[in-house]
Amino acid sequence: QLGSADEALYKPRDSRELIMTNMIKDIDEAINSGGLTEDISTYRVNKWAALALKARFCLFEGTYRKYHGINLEGHDYTYYLEEAAKAAKTIIDEGPYKLYSTKNPDKDYMMLFAQENASTEEYILAIRNSYEAQVYHNATAYTLLPTQGRPGYTRKFINMYLMKDGTPFTSQPGWETMQLPEESKNRDGRFAQTVRTPGYKRIDDTALSAPNLAATMTGYQLVKYLQSAKYDSYNASTNDLPLLRAAEVMLNYAEAKAELGTLTQEDIDLAIKPLRDRAGVA
Repeated sequence: QLGSADEALYKPRDSRELIMTNMIKDIDEAINSGGLTEDISTYRVNKWAALALKARFCLFEGTYRKYHGINLEGHDYTYYLEEAAKAAKTIIDEGPYKLYSTKNPDKDYMMLFAQENASTEEYILAIRNSYEAQVYHNATAYTLLPTQGRPGYTRKFINMYLMKDGTPFTSQPGWETMQLPEESKNRDGRFAQTVRTPGYKRIDDTALSAPNLAATMTGYQLVKYLQSAKYDSYNASTNDLPLLRAAEVMLNYAEAKAELGTLTQEDIDLAIKPLRDRAGVA
């Protein structure tokens, strides 16, 4: 224990490299100790969750150092990107996970986040919510009520959704001035499963629901994590929330390889194509 007069209280900050070295040492010990199960354990940390966490923080560190021009004694940014790619690839190759899919590209992405219980196929680690346990969150009310901050995606973010043929939306003539009905046509299926677009219906409802501009600052009203109307009360949502999932691991692998300049078509087929296939994107 440190006392108020202890000199260690006034020592210089530890170096970034020392912190990262110890983070990797600790996570590797957890991964390789044999103390973590390799079985699916959606609400408890398993070996795959530890690997996914390692991929996440190593990708952050590698890209942070790369784009901030940070060169410290020890490892350079490529080391962390390689560690990120290696951890993610281990999960892809050896883990028990796959993308959640019922072969319905118009609903699968939305239902992944809206369904009551976490997908044991895709969720590596999740927060358990349930009516029986009286553990709730307010994601449904957050997207619906004008008093919850009126969240909404920006146009810049929305522009990043591809067309169904895999081309950029911003390559379409007149994209700058398109209104929602036009800009939502022939888009990546995840667009209409993330925000309200023409034709949107609430889960378990047959009526069309247009964006409620009183509940969204930008006009792009969120539907991700939105359950059926019976959960509309404040703090009544009971769908499980993801902390780590297989799709993120796949994207982390592809990003790390791209930042290293070693991304191949084989990597794309492994980590990007399945995500696009689920959403019906070429």
